Amino acid sequence: MAGMPTTSTSRATMRCTRASRASRCIRSSRRLTSSSSRRPWRAGIREARATLACLAAKLPRRSESHAHGWRAQKAELRAKARAAGEGATITAAWIAHELNEALPADAIVVNETISHSGDLLYLLERLKPGDFYEASYGGLGMGLGTALGVKNAHPARPVVLTIGDGSFYYNAVVAAFGAAQELKLPLLVLLFDNAGYFSQKSDVVREYPQGWAVRTNSFVGTSITPMPDYALLAKAFGGTGEKVERPRDVRAALQRGLDAIGKGQLTLLHFVLEPVNRP
Repeated sequence: MAGMPTTSTSRATMRCTRASRASRCIRSSRRLTSSSSRRPWRAGIREARATLACLAAKLPRRSESHAHGWRAQKAELRAKARAAGEGATITAAWIAHELNEALPADAIVVNETISHSGDLLYLLERLKPGDFYEASYGGLGMGLGTALGVKNAHPARPVVLTIGDGSFYYNAVVAAFGAAQELKLPLLVLLFDNAGYFSQKSDVVREYPQGWAVRTNSFVGTSITPMPDYALLAKAFGGTGEKVERPRDVRAALQRGLDAIGKGQLTLLHFVLEPVNRP
């Protein structure tokens, strides 16, 4: 559900009905639009505070068994992430696992990965409330600007931006790196490079599973090739960067990156993942 507060002083009321067995998406907004990328089951003009209070009252109380099940699920996810570290190709889960181990206690993470967000949310356990910012809600291209703002607000704390190569293309990279250099706002940029736009490809597969793109394995506009040398972009603005291609090299690269921003250097680590499209 997406809720948008209204400027009206009147309190709207929402009738909560018993949910069916099937999940439903409810969009609550000040205006009826089709801005959501998913199809809402029901749309209505509601005040966010009243809506959330009504929905919260209907939620079942959490039990210890629920918490135990969630802990077991997270343990399984972390075990899978560790196993990925033994493979030949870097995975997003392995980066998230290693980042969780390498992050200092005062670190802040800003995220603009799309298809890899789940790995970060599940596996970055050392972050405290207020230490994780999601930059993609304003639309793609917000990651670097958000990270610069966070760094400006917390100059003494290390700020790490996790970003996909697709999202990176939407950002004003030259302007952002120029600002980082001029204003002395060193960021550690972790670029998850799967050579394409996986979220767009997965949308096509989900919406048109029998379509031409799936049948011919031809997903037009979803590849980013040939692979740029992203590390050079940071170096052009007085920073440092490197390409990382083997799982066993991830932790050391992260530590070098954290050390570099501690010395005031903008740093970009280019992690090469399994490509979105294969012949």
